[in-house]
Amino acid sequence: MRVIFMGFQTWGTVALDALLRSRHTVSLVITHPQSEHEYETIWNDSVKELASAHDIPVLECNYANSKNIGRAITEVRPDIIVMSDWRTWLSPSIYAIPNCGAINIHDALLPKYGGFAP
Repeated sequence: MRVIFMGFQTWGTVALDALLRSRHTVSLVITHPQSEHEYETIWNDSVKELASAHDIPVLECNYANSKNIGRAITEVRPDIIVMSDWRTWLSPSIYAIPNCGAINIHDALLPKYGGFAP
């Protein structure tokens, strides 16, 4: 499967690393820009650095609902979007691009431990 990965920080790098070791092809990575927010300096492994080390194109944005991001996703023709530690709402128009939809990996039991810093 052609995968677009959207993720951030340590949990994002854990998920991306697992995808890179799978039989699937990660064609594009979308991540948030680094931040100095207190929480984001604790578990701050870089999704961007991991993707770059594997020669995967990387886009950085705070919100992935722009026309530019939508075009980039459409150009990849992904089968699925996999997200982990993506912190903003994703519009249904973005979810509709991949053939198989999108899946979010959460690092805590939902819904009890949902939200920022579960």
